Amino acid sequence: MKSLIMIILASLILSCGLPSPNSEKTERKHSSHIELDSICLMTRDSFLRMDSIEKRCQQIGLDSVLVEYYGTDIYDIKYSSGKMTISGGFVPPFEKQIFDIVTINSFISYIDAFFVTKNETVEIARKKTGDIIVAEYPRMFITIYMKNRNVKEVTVIVGNEMYDIEYNPLFLEFHKFVENIKQL
Repeated sequence: MKSLIMIILASLILSCGLPSPNSEKTERKHSSHIELDSICLMTRDSFLRMDSIEKRCQQIGLDSVLVEYYGTDIYDIKYSSGKMTISGGFVPPFEKQIFDIVTINSFISYIDAFFVTKNETVEIARKKTGDIIVAEYPRMFITIYMKNRNVKEVTVIVGNEMYDIEYNPLFLEFHKFVENIKQL
């Protein structure tokens, strides 16, 4: 998990200030980075400060986010007003607050890229398969609040019995991030 955060952090550091690529949509789908001019949260005197995250959320109009994750475990990730909490579990139930600025920044960046500004797509390709494989696939129910209103509700199921799906590598990073966040 720390290596994932370090990779994201390194890409942000190296890409801040670079012009956005004016590439075709197909090239962008295969890219594993978000258009960094929309998520770069660095300032000259401070590095990923909480007020920078709040300013970014204000720029995109994001008030709060709830991600309900159903996979190997069941838990919620909530972000609101600079605070991020994880809660859930049946036995034992748990709740913890995340204070790590890089983790919060990564979470907001993923939400922005896939569900707010939609600079990235979840799927790259989908092909019908002849075989039907019945399985329980991980799910995320994402609720986004903008300007004090529930404006987006998205359900993402990672897998499908009737299709072979090629996912955006950045989305796979987000999925792994969500799966592993409670271990922080």
